[in-house]
Amino acid sequence: MSWETLVVGTISIKNATDEDIILVQDYLEFGNKCEKVDVKAENGITTIDFTSVNWASHIDEDKINELIDKLKDKLTDYAITLYYLDEYAENWSKKS
Repeated sequence: MSWETLVVGTISIKNATDEDIILVQDYLEFGNKCEKVDVKAENGITTIDFTSVNWASHIDEDKINELIDKLKDKLTDYAITLYYLDEYAENWSKKS
């Protein structure tokens, strides 16, 4: 089963390896959807800033908690917000 999500955040990883970056990409399902992902490395810290809309997502709270747990010894900072887009908050329209 899948659902629509918006995931926004920043993850900073100390001494990140290619495997660490791939792990983040896999867990947050980057690719094949509307997204902005910016990866930069400076002074041994790799920072991933992201905004990702996924119309066939499998991301949930458990998956994000598992990602954080797998990287916990290398994370310097992180802020991740998960939104479910299955219900709209308000609708505006005008008919003439």
